[in-house]
Amino acid sequence: MYIAEDQLRDDTRTVDTSELDSAIEKYISIRLKQNLHLEWAASFLLHVGSVVILAVVVLLMVLFERSPHTVAAIITALLIIVIILTTILLLNDDPVDLVDLADPVYT
Repeated sequence: MYIAEDQLRDDTRTVDTSELDSAIEKYISIRLKQNLHLEWAASFLLHVGSVVILAVVVLLMVLFERSPHTVAAIITALLIIVIILTTILLLNDDPVDLVDLADPVYT
């Protein structure tokens, strides 16, 4: 059951959405699966990215053993990029409220 209010006319109407319930549930489940997929990808890429950065650091240290300043500059640049990207992702990330997911509001 969907309740729509018209604030200009002070009336309330109800619409029977029982025929659309299966489509609504399908849409909600698809939306939830997409959110879980994004969170899984982010957590997976975080660990893989850390391993790749460590491998690059070791490779640079082996290749440039005579110029540690170059290695230090490259490592510092990589770490700054990681910190900036992590900050951007944390600021743009909307927390998932489990109460909203359990009781969806249809608009």
